[in-house]
Amino acid sequence: MSGSGDRIGERGESIFRLLITEFDGLPEPRFHPVFLGDKHPGVDFLVGLTGTGSTTPFFFAQVKATRQGYRSRDGRLKMGRLSREELLAIARYPAPTYLFGIDVIRECGFILSVNEEEYSHLNGFPTAYPINPENRSRLWHEVKRYWERRRRLRSCFTDPDRSE
Repeated sequence: MSGSGDRIGERGESIFRLLITEFDGLPEPRFHPVFLGDKHPGVDFLVGLTGTGSTTPFFFAQVKATRQGYRSRDGRLKMGRLSREELLAIARYPAPTYLFGIDVIRECGFILSVNEEEYSHLNGFPTAYPINPENRSRLWHEVKRYWERRRRLRSCFTDPDRSE
């Protein structure tokens, strides 16, 4: 039988799946998360965008779950400290990467980009960007723009006659 921490983590991953795949009034969810396995280094999910045509832009997600509540002084979600090395392991992926802090008691979560930001550590999870319809839409567009810029840049290098 797994320990309490494993059960909290598994519940957090399940809540993440539910939150990221809300329909938000659309015919299908904006995202399709694929679990990468319990011991995959740095990230838990590869998350594809839906409704993008013939390509599937994606991002990597690391889910951190807690049942400890919120800090009274700044409203951050209480959770174990993440070191600079742990954050760099997530940010090193050559694609957009995000941390998701999940409150397993309230069944809600928060988004934090770790793409270019430089953190010395993370002590408590910021709650500025809840996983809600507005921020799911913002996340979808942010990731889609990232891959569109990469595709345009790549085509400029492979097609010398192309000018943008």
